Amino acid sequence: MSPGALWCASATGRAGAAAAVVFGLLSAVAAPQLQAQIRGVVVEDARPGRPAPNLILPYVTAAGVGAEPYELRLELGRVVVLAFCPQLGGGGCLDLWRTWGRAESPFGDDVSLVGISGDSASVALAVVGREGWGGRFLTDLRGREGRRWGVPPGDGVAVFVVGPEGRVAYRDLQFRLLDSGSQAALQGGIQAARRSSGGGDRVP
Repeated sequence: MSPGALWCASATGRAGAAAAVVFGLLSAVAAPQLQAQIRGVVVEDARPGRPAPNLILPYVTAAGVGAEPYELRLELGRVVVLAFCPQLGGGGCLDLWRTWGRAESPFGDDVSLVGISGDSASVALAVVGREGWGGRFLTDLRGREGRRWGVPPGDGVAVFVVGPEGRVAYRDLQFRLLDSGSQAALQGGIQAARRSSGGGDRVP
């Protein structure tokens, strides 16, 4: 190979290596954004004190499927407790709703209690009808809204409290029904939402 050809090959190799390094750095920086785009989800900042992301999902009650999707923004003026869980009929979610769903107003008449699960409408309707639970149960079949609110994957329960002005007053991403600390913190979050002062962010 001629000296000129050797120089060209060396230069091409150096340029290729440099491009690979730059591409790797850009990929590392852009990875979270690329993953969000691939998944089709933009994670909102649903921390206490921030405006609550609007939530629009189909829902069921013990009486049947709702005629129109549920919209969180239509609850302005009320305190709303949102409970996200993977499946209504499984694990901690079943125990949770067997406690909350059978009480007429577990947190008071001024509080709307809303469940969100990854069940289909038919599965959710079967469980809610069998158990006789009151309230509305939203169906987030692909988990898109849960991810948008920052709910971690897994089989746990995540609870958010939204105040009458539409801001997140409290959240617990690992709510435990039988844990007295979880219960007390949730009640404190509801009281804070009533005062519209922001309740806090519980880290177990």
